[in-house]
Amino acid sequence: MAVIFHAIARAIIISGNKVLLARAKGQDNTFLPGGHIEAGEGTTTALQREIREETGAESEVGSYIGAVESDWNDKVGRHHEINHIFLCQLFPINSSEPVHSRESHLDFVWADLDFFEKYNILPSPIAEIINSRPWENGRTVWQSTIKQSGL
Repeated sequence: MAVIFHAIARAIIISGNKVLLARAKGQDNTFLPGGHIEAGEGTTTALQREIREETGAESEVGSYIGAVESDWNDKVGRHHEINHIFLCQLFPINSSEPVHSRESHLDFVWADLDFFEKYNILPSPIAEIINSRPWENGRTVWQSTIKQSGL
């Protein structure tokens, strides 16, 4: 079975009492905006590029929040990803208007921070990170859905 590694840059984008989430059309889960870091590309540069490609908006990458490690299996093989998460702002977009995707396979939704768990955010530790708001006290976090051994 092939093992595919993914290095991902993701954005927590909060406007008012809402957080921006992405959804692949036809799927029941959501995830933070962002995407793959290309070889030789810096993580924040990749995040700005991905947000521009997905939304058409410019972004300002802020504090590094931490990382979430995850894995899953599908018909292609076993996937292992590390999501680097940053607090970001979009310009000129805010939660008073919908975010229109420039990519045909994606939709965006502004989820109320009090009820965003109902959006089935993957990887699952991201919901806990948003709820705990580590950026408010300058903490960084590491979460994993992979069973850790030998630590």
